[in-house]
Amino acid sequence: LGSSLVKVPAAVCIRSVQAGVYPNVFAAAGTITKAAGWRGLFTGYAPTLLEDIPDMAVKFAAYETLRTMHRNFFNKDDDEADAFADISMGLIAGSVAAAATTPLDVVKTRMMCNAAARPSFGGAIVGVWKEAPAGFIKGKLPMYFTGVGPRAFSNGINSAIFFMFFEAMRAGLKRREERVELEKRRLRRVGYNGSKNEEFRWANTDQQVGRVTEASVTTSTLRHKFTLPKLKKC
Repeated sequence: LGSSLVKVPAAVCIRSVQAGVYPNVFAAAGTITKAAGWRGLFTGYAPTLLEDIPDMAVKFAAYETLRTMHRNFFNKDDDEADAFADISMGLIAGSVAAAATTPLDVVKTRMMCNAAARPSFGGAIVGVWKEAPAGFIKGKLPMYFTGVGPRAFSNGINSAIFFMFFEAMRAGLKRREERVELEKRRLRRVGYNGSKNEEFRWANTDQQVGRVTEASVTTSTLRHKFTLPKLKKC
């Protein structure tokens, strides 16, 4: 909801320029604001929300389904990252989600390109229906899926890159948590009792992450247990 407050006005101007309605985004913003007020920049807000919610739902549902099938088929750990597989599954999931929400995108684009006239959501749906050729299967229905190929490909690429980095970061954080937990167990075995709020400085390399020598821990423990008495001055 919050991102749409920024995304919708930008999309209204950009899509109007891409459709050849205005020469640039500044002219688009100025003309729309003069004709319809600042609310004109939020034309298509309702279909945008209706599009984003099922788009994310279908995208993540498809990705998690493909990911589970891939992990089970290749006997991989759930937290193991595979760049090629993540890109492929993200591409498919993004393409499926984009194709499923194309009718809403078509209606939204029609509204945004006519933002100066403040078209309604229902009016845009009816307008697409009236301009479509006769016949539901060969005329009306394909009209609502105009541009489905390029849109599915574009969103698929975006989703592929997103899921690749997402899985790599998730796997990296999981490995770091495991290393930190192993180091804490090692410290407990050598008798080190640190406070829960104490912060540790971890090295960057895999071999030295969380490495604290037993000698330093033992010396620190002995320093607290044995204190030399102070000598009196003569």
